[in-house]
Amino acid sequence: NKQRLLQQQQQQQLSGAAAALDQLSYQAAESQLLAADMRCHRAAVLQSLPPPPGWLARKLQLLFSCGVRSSSSMAEGSAEREQVVLLLSLAKTGFSDASEVHVQLLQAVYRAFTGRSDSVPRFGAHWCDIGFQGDDPATDLRGVGMLGLLQLLYLPHHDAAAAQQLYKLSTSPTQDFPLAIVGLNITRWTLTALRAGCLTRAAHRLNSYTAAANHFYCGAWYEFYSRWCQGKTMRDSGFVLKHLEEYCRKHPGQLLQLAAAPDKAMAAANSKAWQPS
Repeated sequence: NKQRLLQQQQQQQLSGAAAALDQLSYQAAESQLLAADMRCHRAAVLQSLPPPPGWLARKLQLLFSCGVRSSSSMAEGSAEREQVVLLLSLAKTGFSDASEVHVQLLQAVYRAFTGRSDSVPRFGAHWCDIGFQGDDPATDLRGVGMLGLLQLLYLPHHDAAAAQQLYKLSTSPTQDFPLAIVGLNITRWTLTALRAGCLTRAAHRLNSYTAAANHFYCGAWYEFYSRWCQGKTMRDSGFVLKHLEEYCRKHPGQLLQLAAAPDKAMAAANSKAWQPS
């Protein structure tokens, strides 16, 4: 009887863990990841940012930018600068199988796109279903770290219908593309925009650099969809990504507008979509 009771308790614990896994939301993942101790990356991150200007330079920047500060005007230790440091530190944080939230987040990404309700093995060819390159998705996160994985989950959180259209196109027999890999590339462009100060105005409007980075990310995805659904295939992938990266660098405001109205952005793209004869 004691053995049976122990087995029941273990089963209940496993069931509880599975339930917690299913309940992991984007908000919970973001909160836990950004609250983690990432001080080991701080020095490298600060070196990658432009140094804070002096008092006079900040005043001049405020004067000539109508009160809207750029990232280079953020004072050292300011709340704004710390938000950027946190995001860049998260991008330097690698996947760890010892971290429950990392494992949960990976599972949540798979479920969000495929619609599966159960967990899947940590390693296997099934990760290619959502656009990772091999059996271990952690190997694709180099350069973007856990921020890349978090933003993949943000896409369906921002607009589930738009994310499903992207996933459906990525699995098309003729226009398939590696969804996760494209998303990780977009996270790289987001990091570039953060460092360059291109998201500062949006961050002030949204009261969050994380929100601004996520909106930029989703806007880039909607622009990608608009271009890819015009008959593009993997033969065109290098060209499409190269030109999209340049567009993202030059027109961050346009991407933020797309993210503000996902339905409109996707409808406009679908109206111009290539139709097979």
